[in-house]
Amino acid sequence: SAMQEGIQITPDSRTNSLVVSATLDNMPLLEALIRALDSTSPRVAEIRVFPLTNGDATRMATVLMQLFRLQASGGVAAATGANAKAVSYTLVTSQPSGDTASATVGNAEQAALNVTVDTRTNSLLVGGTKQYVELASKIITELDASPAQERRSEVYRLRNARANDVQTAVSTFLNQERQLLTSTLGAANMGSAQRLLEQQVAVVAVPSEGQAANANTLLISASPRYFDIVADMIKELDQPQPQVLIQCLLAEVALGDELDFGMDAMYTKKVDDNNTIKTGTKFGVATEVQNLNGFTFSLTGGDFTFFLRALQHQRRLEVLDRPQIMAQDNQVAMINIGQRVPFIVDTRTTDTGATFSTVQYQPVGIQLNVTPRINPDGLVKMDISPTISSLSKSTVDISPGVKATIIDERTAKTTLTVQDGHTVVLGGLITTQDENIESKVPVLGDIPLLGWLFKQTIKVKERKELLIILTPHVMRNVKNNDDATKIQIDRFNQLLKQDNKDELRKQLFPMLGKDATAMPEESMPTDITTLPTSMPADTTQTSPATDAIKE
Repeated sequence: SAMQEGIQITPDSRTNSLVVSATLDNMPLLEALIRALDSTSPRVAEIRVFPLTNGDATRMATVLMQLFRLQASGGVAAATGANAKAVSYTLVTSQPSGDTASATVGNAEQAALNVTVDTRTNSLLVGGTKQYVELASKIITELDASPAQERRSEVYRLRNARANDVQTAVSTFLNQERQLLTSTLGAANMGSAQRLLEQQVAVVAVPSEGQAANANTLLISASPRYFDIVADMIKELDQPQPQVLIQCLLAEVALGDELDFGMDAMYTKKVDDNNTIKTGTKFGVATEVQNLNGFTFSLTGGDFTFFLRALQHQRRLEVLDRPQIMAQDNQVAMINIGQRVPFIVDTRTTDTGATFSTVQYQPVGIQLNVTPRINPDGLVKMDISPTISSLSKSTVDISPGVKATIIDERTAKTTLTVQDGHTVVLGGLITTQDENIESKVPVLGDIPLLGWLFKQTIKVKERKELLIILTPHVMRNVKNNDDATKIQIDRFNQLLKQDNKDELRKQLFPMLGKDATAMPEESMPTDITTLPTSMPADTTQTSPATDAIKE
């Protein structure tokens, strides 16, 4: 500080000079300092190459530029004009040898640190003063220290889902996820080749042809970072799906002028041992089943009882079928009852007079497609598509002398939601058929010209309505399946005659895995069987309107 008090330095910008006033003893030191500062010798810097093993060179350079606040030219603090100094760069290799390379760049910006990317080798070229390069070296080493993780491969045997379906779902998801990242970040910012390889996941379904032991198997290959994610996704897709037992009743009612047809609903609630509340619909207060006239079906869901009442002059109701089918959640179940009828679609006659006909087989009968979807709240949503076809008495000419029968077809398509164990009724599929009934006096009615005096023809119009009654039961576990099986076995007991029941038990029950001697004899309805339901009894579902198409 004493020396500073005796020294005065005044700049002369006109001549770019310094005017120094100091004691004689301090003057040599000041002159040496000024000459050293004004020296033209270049600054010493070095260049080092950093090959990256795990990181991406482009992203690493971006991190360094943001960290050191590098300018576009690469320098930390650029100096121009008269203050610019030359920089001497020396290449420092990772394996030192006797030879070194150096170069002096004159009249350049003052560069403390420069970062350049070599994308071909995924390397960084860092140039600058030794202190900056050493600091950058430590940062690069730390960021690139994570070792490359080896890929993990595993054979996964599915228990419930199909291998092809799971492979398609997982592969589609991963491809869309990768495309989303590419479109958002850009291909240049996706990272190095090793980084891209880490993101690649291979899921392959093993072909089941000729490999029964390896059927329904997936081969998974992924990096440890993504393997657990994919494995958890596959396990979730492989969860056992609940099933739905769909009880169906197909009935056809002949409608007439004297027919009283409809659906009555009765609600019963037992208050105590001596009092019960009963309410019914506007069709009349519902009564007990045994007190109804005509043919009655009772459909039970909770405390609700539905009555299908068919009262006509001849008291005729035809039950077409009562199939039951087990369907998996969100899978199509089909019930097909009928026959395949041959139809001539084309005929041709050869030069020799031989006639050849082309025949196709057309299914005729009842086809019901149901797709159940199980709701966690106990609701079952069903896509229902019934098709009823029958042969009519009308024909159409295919070729001279060849006629084809016209098929009457009734179709409907609807979606409805019903509680587990409750019943829904679909109706409105009505068909009309004209029929001529002839009555005559024997022999006299066959006399030509005069026979019409002894006979009469009555035209009868017959109308029939198809009713589809569906009751879904969700099978969530083994106990539900056992309960359904037991109810069906109990129903068989009612259908068997007492004489041959014991013999049939011995043959039938072992096939079902049941003990014939331990099965109790319980009475079950023979027309409609309902399974117990745990859903509340104070709610019910109604069927939406269905548009029927008659062809």
